[in-house]
Amino acid sequence: MIAARPISEVQCDPHSSSSRRYRSWHRRFSLFVTAAIILLGAAGLVFFVVCGARTVALESRADGIKALGGFVLFALSKVFGGWMTRQLTCHLCHGPVLKDRGCHKHQHAFKLPGLSYRISAALSIVFALRFRCMYCGTGYRLKK
Repeated sequence: MIAARPISEVQCDPHSSSSRRYRSWHRRFSLFVTAAIILLGAAGLVFFVVCGARTVALESRADGIKALGGFVLFALSKVFGGWMTRQLTCHLCHGPVLKDRGCHKHQHAFKLPGLSYRISAALSIVFALRFRCMYCGTGYRLKK
């Protein structure tokens, strides 16, 4: 006799990453470069704030020049990142992958605590070579 488990004990999550394979992303290089530019912009902003605070606290001119360089890096990455993210849309929901529209996010969208969905997706793309669309929750991989 075979004993069957009740349905409540069986894990039936259709969105779990172990039961579904991530879809392949077609424009891998442009997505990776855009994510790297977004992360460079975030690093430039942090560098600007830190060096700006040191400039005020220590009255150092060298830190002021470094802060200006961080701001220029941030501004350039916002321009180029904004231009490149217009072309990258999800294959299923057609939402912008690395651009926040202000809409509600999907419950399975990836977000690290203290960071935005955009920075979390960019980190996931650069370091894990996969990400989840923040609007439909579809998982994509950059490998074939």
